[in-house]
Amino acid sequence: MDILEQVGITKEEIIDRIVEKALGMTADYKQTGEESWDDIPLSRVVDQKITAAIGNLVESMKPKIQERINEIMDKEVEKVFSLPFTPVDRFGYGKGETTTIRELIAKEALEYWTEKVDDNGNKTNGYGGQTVRAEFYAKKFMKEFYTKNLSEYAENMAKEVKEKIPATFAEEVAKSFARYFK
Repeated sequence: MDILEQVGITKEEIIDRIVEKALGMTADYKQTGEESWDDIPLSRVVDQKITAAIGNLVESMKPKIQERINEIMDKEVEKVFSLPFTPVDRFGYGKGETTTIRELIAKEALEYWTEKVDDNGNKTNGYGGQTVRAEFYAKKFMKEFYTKNLSEYAENMAKEVKEKIPATFAEEVAKSFARYFK
């Protein structure tokens, strides 16, 4: 315990008195010792500057805070996806082997894409289409892509041919006439 605390004065009280005295002197304000912080003319200005400085600090720190939050969330999500658990039935009894959410999602995705579908992409009941969903969507995408691109290519080629025919025809006619008049 230092000597000031023994007398009953804290460091904070001394700092407050120094700040109040300095502000009062700066404002050319005569203090009686009975004033509060709000009585000192410059206190409002200092309060505004401190509030603005804190606001600016918070704004400048937002990206760093968000980055840190993202790091923490990524670690927590990774942890949750890696924690083992045993699936349960609707009564809460364990059923099946212990797994993780990551393994469960991978298994579901694999089952979805390897499921047999009909010509419309709907799950079959064993009869009808024998195409797996991944193949169905790959064929559908390729058909749509090539149909669109080939039709555009054919249209562009037709336009070019239409534009070139009159010029080429006129050139050939001119050559024919030139042969006869030589």
